[in-house]
Amino acid sequence: PDALGLTDFSESSVGNPIEQFSFNGKSYSRSSLNYLLGLSLLKRYINLDDINTVLEIGGGFGTLGEILGKAPKKNIKYIDVDIPPTHFAAEHYLKSNLGREHVASFANFEGRASIEIADLPDSTVMCSWQLEKLKGQVDLFVNFISFQEMEPNVVINYLNHVDRLGSRWLLLRNMRESKQKKTLNAPGVKDPIVSEDYVRMLPNYRPVNQNVHPFGYQTVDGFHSEITLFSRVK
Repeated sequence: PDALGLTDFSESSVGNPIEQFSFNGKSYSRSSLNYLLGLSLLKRYINLDDINTVLEIGGGFGTLGEILGKAPKKNIKYIDVDIPPTHFAAEHYLKSNLGREHVASFANFEGRASIEIADLPDSTVMCSWQLEKLKGQVDLFVNFISFQEMEPNVVINYLNHVDRLGSRWLLLRNMRESKQKKTLNAPGVKDPIVSEDYVRMLPNYRPVNQNVHPFGYQTVDGFHSEITLFSRVK
């Protein structure tokens, strides 16, 4: 069953996007197509009706939250952890699509010693420093590309919290060739992360599928956007 309505999703026009595709009367950005492909890969292994809580780090403008918020399955909790000012864009986008009453802001949790997942509304946008206060259980963790924009010690810290929250499945998307290295004349990262690094960083998980075709993407100049699905083993 298509509990998340993947085949029926159509992206909104909030923000007046100029880079959307139209297929059979439905609208999609590259971002939404990437998420739909990733969730389609996950659907090969589990019944998506079993996904009740989704945590994402680096959710961009909120595409995944829109997909989950429009799903036929109700009461899916989506939590987007991001840095300023990106979290403001996600909060605005989700409130515009799902209604202000269904989206919690990072400001709702400032000063709290703990944040219980069970008490959150359908969608929540919080800042990175609030992740350590999050308590409860996560079914699915998602990160698309942004981990490769970070140094390994930062990624390991984030993944330790994902492990602490007991996420049953991890869906990661990265460039197989990794982010470019920082130089005096070009931006990048000091120590690029490749897909194999996640196996070392995730001792309580095992990769069950690594995919470029058809669920990832290969650019015309030969770069591979690769999706890796992990399941929890401990």
